[in-house]
Amino acid sequence: MLSFDDAGRPLAWPGLRRIKLWRETLNALGTTVTGLDRVFEGIDKFQLPLSPSAAAAPVPLKALYVLEAGPEDAAAGTVRLSGSAAVLAIVPELFRREALAAMALEPRALAQVAAVARHARIFRATRAWGFDMFEADAARLERHMLDA
Repeated sequence: MLSFDDAGRPLAWPGLRRIKLWRETLNALGTTVTGLDRVFEGIDKFQLPLSPSAAAAPVPLKALYVLEAGPEDAAAGTVRLSGSAAVLAIVPELFRREALAAMALEPRALAQVAAVARHARIFRATRAWGFDMFEADAARLERHMLDA
């Protein structure tokens, strides 16, 4: 969740202490689905609780990474976006955009997206798809975040 400080800078709030993973991913991590709640009945995706976090307060949002699966046989990469390209990369990530439109909140949400793009560095990170490449891509992104 995001909010904004008095100067209009975005603040990121800690999220729910769970992630949603497909059975295949849980199996690859050596985690059993026994005792895990399904995301939806009939779907092979489960909610994995995470350990509680001490962080309860928001932190300044300094960078945002839009993750995408790259084309097959394409090298992974990270590109900084700015201006309208940054805004256009963030807009599809708005949660329940159709509900925002129905409640006439879409203009406000788009203004907030623009504020995020103004105050934070926005990156598009493409990666190859597959478990065999996940660790290398995660390490690459971690290095990028630390260097950026």
